Amino acid sequence: MLQREVTTLPPETVLSLDWPLELLRQSEERVVLKGNNQELPLSLCGIEYEATPENQNSIHFRIESDQFACKLCLKIGGIRGFEVKRVGGTPLIIQVGRLEQALDSYLSDYPPLVHFCDLSELDGNLLVSPKERRDLVLPPERFDAWDWSGSNITFESTWKDGKQRSDSIQQRAADHYRDGGYQLVINDDGKGEAADLICLKEEDDRLRLALVHCKFSGGANAGARVKDVVEVCSQAVRSAKWQWRFRELCRHIAVRERTLRTPERPTKFLHGNPKDLNHFLRVSRFKHVRAEIVIVQPGLSQRECSPDQTAVLAAADAFLQETVGVSLDIVCSE
Repeated sequence: MLQREVTTLPPETVLSLDWPLELLRQSEERVVLKGNNQELPLSLCGIEYEATPENQNSIHFRIESDQFACKLCLKIGGIRGFEVKRVGGTPLIIQVGRLEQALDSYLSDYPPLVHFCDLSELDGNLLVSPKERRDLVLPPERFDAWDWSGSNITFESTWKDGKQRSDSIQQRAADHYRDGGYQLVINDDGKGEAADLICLKEEDDRLRLALVHCKFSGGANAGARVKDVVEVCSQAVRSAKWQWRFRELCRHIAVRERTLRTPERPTKFLHGNPKDLNHFLRVSRFKHVRAEIVIVQPGLSQRECSPDQTAVLAAADAFLQETVGVSLDIVCSE
């Protein structure tokens, strides 16, 4: 890999944007965001890439929860080389241990990580790039085409406006893993999620952990829409951090189960219960946890996947293999 300071953004497509390394190394409960008279742990807050406006040399992103949303901009250039500024939404304060600071000021010291589709990475104004460009490809056998009969492929979430949707993509995926012998299927969908579905299965020599990311189709039929794969691949790349942090993942699930329940949605456990989660946590001391990262996008066609879609999928797969040794599993339409 080559490292160099840059004064302009690279022309590559953004694959994903994530919290700074300094925050990813922390326990989620040790990091608190404050805004609108609310204090929330990092586990209840999400970070999302929004856009790279032309001729502005900047990347726009947002940090949001159910209680607030803050829009920010990472701009390359200037005396310090880069700066993060709030451009809209709720002013936020971040507390890390005893340190308390305005969020944009903190991110100007510890910038979010930006991953590009050529496998380069931007950390502030420091660009880390592969020494040689590679042609990233995916063989056809990497695509798992499901029959989506009975499902509305434009419905992503199992829960929407307090109601459960049995014909959603998430529900179809949850049924697949439950029927496949997974003892735990947890719907973690929401701001700050580890994945839409977290599925666990105990086998003789290991624990299988499936982090499943679902995305609705941008049309009534599968097509060549690049946006359909960019967003779900971004989620998959961000979930790589859980590969070696199973104990922290269990804490993440427990906190969200306790704090996000409502009368309409009393639990996030679609199959199994918190006692089963505690069992998996105990067993993880003796058995290896094998993670699988899966995207479920019925708007993607196995037969008609476009070159642009393939480029994004292959970039996400290469990133996961090189950083955590996990391949990207792809569920789609025929």
